[in-house]
Amino acid sequence: MQKPQQLRAALLGSVPLLQQNPERLTMVIAAGTVVATSAPSLSYEYRYRLELTLADIQQEIETVIVPLLAWLRDNQPEMMGNVDKRRSDFTFASDASGALSIGLQLSERVLVAQTDDALQVTFPGEPTPPASDYAPLQLWVHGELVSEWRR
Repeated sequence: MQKPQQLRAALLGSVPLLQQNPERLTMVIAAGTVVATSAPSLSYEYRYRLELTLADIQQEIETVIVPLLAWLRDNQPEMMGNVDKRRSDFTFASDASGALSIGLQLSERVLVAQTDDALQVTFPGEPTPPASDYAPLQLWVHGELVSEWRR
């Protein structure tokens, strides 16, 4: 699976708290399924619940949520485009200790192609966003610049 590592890299690069303390982010695949069909190819899809926990958040949660939404827009676009997925596929909770828990329902396609006597596995990813979307991003909260990153 590719998306958990990609998401970790994106958050470490865009959330100031995690840039200073990457150990505060833990990620666990809580439940997953493999969806395959009886098509000639062995290609399939992972569908899983990724649980993120950010310990001791000392900043407002928008410093995490906004970069996460930017990543989801590029890497799980149906989560924003589908009304049912918007209602259920991104959840969060916070506790008195300052921990922020986030649940994401993710999917990844895996292509399996046969060439001669070998099977080749590739991860096609999501369609590339238009070039105009590759602008640098800044996050301002209450009029204060808290983070900058590139997509």
